[in-house]
Amino acid sequence: MRIVLLIFFSAVVSMCIAQHYPILHYTPQDGLSQLQVMATLRDSRGYLWIGTKYGLCKFDGERFERFAPNGKTIGNIVQKLVETKDGYLYIESNAMISRFDGRTFVALKQDEASYSNVCIDNANHLFCLNTATGELYTNINDSLVAANWPSLKNKRLSRLIYDAPKKALIANIDSLGLVAITSQQLTPIYQLPQKVSIVDSWLRSRGGQAVIHRQFGGQNEQFLTEFGSNNWQAFLQIVDKKWKVLHPVPFDWLFTFEGKTYLLEAKSQKVTQVFPNEFNHNTITYSTYGTWIGTEKGLVFIVQNGIKYFPESEVPYAWSVVEDAQKRMWFLNFAHPIQQFDGNRLENVKGYSEKIISQLKAAKVTNSPSSQDGWYYAALRDKLGHLWLPNSSGAVWYDGKKWELLLRPTLTNKTSIAFGLLEDADRNVVLQGGEGTVHIFDNRPPFRTKTLNAKNGMNIKPYVLCMALEKAGVYWFGGGRILSRYDSDKEKWTEYSFDNQKLAARGIFDLKFDRKKTLWVATFTKGLCYLDNRRDTVRCLSTPELKEPVHAIYPVNADYLLIGSLRNLYILNLKKWYASRKIELRCFNHHNGFVAIEPGQNGFYRDSKGQIWLTGGAALSVIDPEKINFKPEPLRTYISKLNGRRLPFLQFLSDSVFALPFGEGNVRLEFESVGEDKPFVSQYSYLVEGLMDEWSAWQEEPVATLVHLASGTYKVRVKSRTGGTGTNKSQEATLRFSVRVWPWDSPYFPYYASLAMIGLLAVGGVIYRKNQQQVRREKRAAREQAEKAAKTEQLVKVLEVQTAQAQMHPHFIFNVLNTLQGLVYKQETARANEHIVKLGDLMRNYLSASLSLDGTRESLERGMITLEQEIKLLQMYVDFEQLQYRDRFDVFIEVPSSLSPDFYRIPPLLIQPFVENAIKHGVLGELSRKGNVWIRFWLDVDETLVCEVEDDGIGRKAAEQKRRNAYQTHRSEGTNLVKNRVQLLNQLGFYIEIHTIDRPEGGTHVTIRMNDRL
Repeated sequence: MRIVLLIFFSAVVSMCIAQHYPILHYTPQDGLSQLQVMATLRDSRGYLWIGTKYGLCKFDGERFERFAPNGKTIGNIVQKLVETKDGYLYIESNAMISRFDGRTFVALKQDEASYSNVCIDNANHLFCLNTATGELYTNINDSLVAANWPSLKNKRLSRLIYDAPKKALIANIDSLGLVAITSQQLTPIYQLPQKVSIVDSWLRSRGGQAVIHRQFGGQNEQFLTEFGSNNWQAFLQIVDKKWKVLHPVPFDWLFTFEGKTYLLEAKSQKVTQVFPNEFNHNTITYSTYGTWIGTEKGLVFIVQNGIKYFPESEVPYAWSVVEDAQKRMWFLNFAHPIQQFDGNRLENVKGYSEKIISQLKAAKVTNSPSSQDGWYYAALRDKLGHLWLPNSSGAVWYDGKKWELLLRPTLTNKTSIAFGLLEDADRNVVLQGGEGTVHIFDNRPPFRTKTLNAKNGMNIKPYVLCMALEKAGVYWFGGGRILSRYDSDKEKWTEYSFDNQKLAARGIFDLKFDRKKTLWVATFTKGLCYLDNRRDTVRCLSTPELKEPVHAIYPVNADYLLIGSLRNLYILNLKKWYASRKIELRCFNHHNGFVAIEPGQNGFYRDSKGQIWLTGGAALSVIDPEKINFKPEPLRTYISKLNGRRLPFLQFLSDSVFALPFGEGNVRLEFESVGEDKPFVSQYSYLVEGLMDEWSAWQEEPVATLVHLASGTYKVRVKSRTGGTGTNKSQEATLRFSVRVWPWDSPYFPYYASLAMIGLLAVGGVIYRKNQQQVRREKRAAREQAEKAAKTEQLVKVLEVQTAQAQMHPHFIFNVLNTLQGLVYKQETARANEHIVKLGDLMRNYLSASLSLDGTRESLERGMITLEQEIKLLQMYVDFEQLQYRDRFDVFIEVPSSLSPDFYRIPPLLIQPFVENAIKHGVLGELSRKGNVWIRFWLDVDETLVCEVEDDGIGRKAAEQKRRNAYQTHRSEGTNLVKNRVQLLNQLGFYIEIHTIDRPEGGTHVTIRMNDRL
């Protein structure tokens, strides 16, 4: 559907510039049946009905349905539309009045006369006027008959309406003026002046009140309404080509002046031009979010939901908004001069460009931009009332009289781009984000400055795009791939990035704290995120609407968060989110008032009136939170057609069962979704009870097709949602219908036929079954034999692992006993006893692991020890070796604090042989110095445990040569046993990988990667 946004920029001399109402315009290109709209009505179901000079239209917010004139029930010119309390629609067209229940049009019986001014009273009675005689008529059994009320005898009525508060018909009688009419009496309520020549007079209703529009000679006009009982006064008049508001009224009022249409806002004297003269209006219908206007050039909707805007023709390209101490708004337009708006008129700000140029020249800046209007975002007014404006040359300061470009003293030959500004009022400083830096200025001359950059811990590159204040002296910076917290008192940085797995997003555009001190983060790659303080991690909201780039965020109040995404403006219900983490969104875009198309980066600003300004790609918008409806409007779903035949309105369906003609087994259902606020295309889901086990997938096509239905009665349920926004779902629409088809057309006919076939093939089936059972028995026996062989093979591998582990035990004990023997020879009895106790502990830990092996695969897991136990074994072994080789080497075991040794389990004595090699064949080689062995443990990104054993000994080549030249009483087999054991464990589902390399500076580096994948 093509929707044209009307942007108007002309104004009469007596009016000043103000924000515009968003306007939608619909023409026959969008589906309207004809351009000239004569009547409009929003009914109780949410449909908008449009009467044109070529029939009737229905609009559900997305699509138009047209009803062409036929001369029998609908005339070619539809002039009036009304609805009864029970949901019937009455259409007044030329020469006839008809009733519509959603399916059928019924023309009321009438004589040859013409009738007009149709209206409905509180008791659901229809009234109208005989156009020729001015006589009052009513509807009895679908026939128009004269009311014949005694009080109206010999009275000629005109301009009939129904006044619900008065519970009376209001009409004009030339001799009496305005009168209230009931079946019992006639009461004069306002007498028109007799001395004034009245060309025409109209009677309308707005906001539950009657309004008189009187047009006098000379194009003078006057609008009157009641201020209290029978206190009629003019609230607006046009005299001598000048309009004047005399009294505020409790409703919005549209009027035409010199061919242009203006809106008098409720409870004020503020008048805004809405569209120019070529859109002369014929009819007006008011709704929750705006005003529908039937014009000579189509259907127009003025959006009145709290959002207004300045078009680019008036405010060319605002990147930032700020309010000065005099309550004037400043618009910082990129590549255009600054504008100032005092609420009535726009004008350019002067004086800053010359000052900036002179300062740059005096400082001999080499990279001075050609234009001084390179304005960016997040301007501010500090607590002293001074303005700070972000510019491509740096921060610009203005105290109301004097301009100052704040050049960095140490960078006078180069400008420092100001991407945003932040005030710390308690510290009397203002922060400026820039290229990998943050400058912190005192808030008054001489603007002493401190700079944060890479030299003192700033790692954000290439630009610091946004900032937020947590508390005095504690700042958050965002940009690129890093979010940083800086405590200026402690000079401490805390970083959140992809590298430390605390931030999965890139491109941080905006940062804001809400009232509960949650930090919200606008990102390019992950949309809207927030800082989870409990996990100390930045997390992203899961809803798909907020996965697209988010450019700006702003807390409206304690309960709502404003979000500017790539295509839409959203309002998140914070209250619900905090209570249950449920995401409820209200969406605005060019369909319902937000015409900026793409919200500007870090471009939201709240003024002293509480209004929120929003920069954007096509317009500068402003939101009045007092007029915004934050709650999403639930949709209403209707089933409109069954096999191409219209259905009555929902309230007429009740429990009716609609019988399809005999033989129709294929069913096509058509749906409609209606709502006051529909920024997205609707999506539908349906369920046919007894036929479907679950709801259908969401679809945009408002149609469901059911084929080859059997005879019977079916109940279909349909629901809708605003496309993509799952939080805005509708109530269900239901319909019951019956189908009658021939038995052979039934989808169950093949099953019935199959019963006969089963009887004929019963004997053959029994034989076939026995044969199949025999085949299955043979297959089962073969499968059991194969499984038994596989289990036997696995048992062999487990026993091989057990044998390899048992082989390691005496090898390790042999080495330890050698050391203890040396202590005994040296008569160090106390130390020998101490280490014998340690050896006992060590052997007990080892035996508890070895004895758990029972030949099954599961016992391998039980036989594994914790990393903490393995480290203890290593430390014991190292202690024994250091007893024998005092002061010959040092061993360093490194375990990071983030790794929990008691959590990870590994096969026992897996690492010790490599440590033994590092000591015996590495650092105890022919070194002229004290050797070192490093044992490091850490966790890789895929949860793989990594152990590194590194020594600075003589290296593998020299050690091998030494072994060949020396006579060995014992040959070391520890590492070979480990490698054989690793090969077997990998075959059983473990993942263990060992790599050994030579260090360039001498020594050996062994890497062992372990991951239990059983």
